[in-house]
Amino acid sequence: MTSPALTTTESLAADSARSGPHQVQPEDTSEYGEENSDPNDDQAPKPQPQKRRRVTRACDECRRKKIKCDGKQPCTHCTVYSYEW
Repeated sequence: MTSPALTTTESLAADSARSGPHQVQPEDTSEYGEENSDPNDDQAPKPQPQKRRRVTRACDECRRKKIKCDGKQPCTHCTVYSYEW
């Protein structure tokens, strides 16, 4: 005679095998909307980050050393190391 617990377990396993893979329902994203955001965020405007100005062409010394040139005449690197420009 088989035990009732074993029969129940076997039938559950057989049912899940017949039903195929479980389908996942998409989550409801409405609960993650604006309602949960901090109310103080709307009152204070956020400062825009400063965009770095791109130098059109680095000075010859900065190009030779492959370092960042700030574009000043003479640049900071050349001024510190007293390079001719």
